[in-house]
Amino acid sequence: IILALINGFAFTSYNLASTFVLTRISVVHHAALNCIRRIFAIIVTSIFFGIPITAVGALGITVSFGGFMGFTRFKQLRQQKPKPLSSLLPTSNSGGVTGSSVYDNSTTLSRTRDSVSSSSLGTV
Repeated sequence: IILALINGFAFTSYNLASTFVLTRISVVHHAALNCIRRIFAIIVTSIFFGIPITAVGALGITVSFGGFMGFTRFKQLRQQKPKPLSSLLPTSNSGGVTGSSVYDNSTTLSRTRDSVSSSSLGTV
């Protein structure tokens, strides 16, 4: 009964900690960390219980760790690249318009309301 209570407490603590971490990082990062946690658990239990790791087990550990390292490396490379500016956003006022901003939100909003009300299908 004592071992069952310890197991239940440990599992509940693990789930609470996992949920807390998930609120702080993205789902992809959480999955990557979970992969490392599994590798750590396999190696520690193998050492603790004296169970040898087979060639297939070692291959699985290597593939898992390689996937994690690949994820980390590609994330670093992606963060080092300069982010391209969107082609949909204006980058300069090269249209020859002087004075106020090219995009006047209040005018655009009132034009949108006017066109919606004038294009109503039916009148009551």
